[in-house]
Amino acid sequence: MLNYVIKRLLGLIPTLFIVAVLVFLFVHMLPG
Repeated sequence: MLNYVIKRLLGLIPTLFIVAVLVFLFVHMLPG
């Protein structure tokens, strides 16, 4: 079970990273 959870988390890390970058860029592109 723990092995499955670890694999799921490792799979989510790139997705979370991409989302974080997109949010960062979006906030910085807003006027002001």
